[in-house]
Amino acid sequence: MELPPQVQTKSAYKQDKRDRRMQEVLDAAAHTFRLSGYEAATMQDIASRLGVRATALYHYAPSKERLLEEICETVGSHYNRSLTEILNSGTSAPEMLRRAIAMHLHPDWFNHAGAFAFSRGNLSEEARHRLGVMAKQNLQLWTQMMRRGIREGTLRPDLDCELAAASVLAMCNGIIGMLEGMAPTDITAMCEKLTSYCVNGMQAVSEPHGAAKPQPPRLARKSPGRAATK
Repeated sequence: MELPPQVQTKSAYKQDKRDRRMQEVLDAAAHTFRLSGYEAATMQDIASRLGVRATALYHYAPSKERLLEEICETVGSHYNRSLTEILNSGTSAPEMLRRAIAMHLHPDWFNHAGAFAFSRGNLSEEARHRLGVMAKQNLQLWTQMMRRGIREGTLRPDLDCELAAASVLAMCNGIIGMLEGMAPTDITAMCEKLTSYCVNGMQAVSEPHGAAKPQPPRLARKSPGRAATK
């Protein structure tokens, strides 16, 4: 029997409210796991970040292990879905790399990425296997991005695509700890630098022999003792 519209609306509102609260719990747990380490973190630590009692968390998960599993499943699905959309966007490989790095280090998700990368080994064997499949799919999507770049001529033809993909992922995960407290605009600037390092490398470009080196701009010097005139 179909429920009356007002009952359906109320039920949908309650479910939406619960979903939003669950996301807040997962965000707090991911942040706590990254700052304190999964093994040291407690349900009370997570609750304190939310300003509630630890008992309130058990309405959403029976343990911190279940929270970690939910975090990893959520971020793994989000990243693989987002990477697929980027691959299907029709843009160049360097632009895809820029978008993918920015997505990986987005302020809403980098704590979750850290939990997936560094804490999923604490889960059950069954969960580790399931998440390992997600991780392989993620690496394959990054690898496809590199291969696309070779085909279009924007990346070097001798590129080891899987090694390059794994290196970019490791680089993104490695700087997660630097992002704490950074403004979104600063994170965006960092993503631009990472993309440049990935695509252009870090080696200095040698100037042709005899070419004049660019000089820094010289500032105009004011004469001492002269007042400015209007």
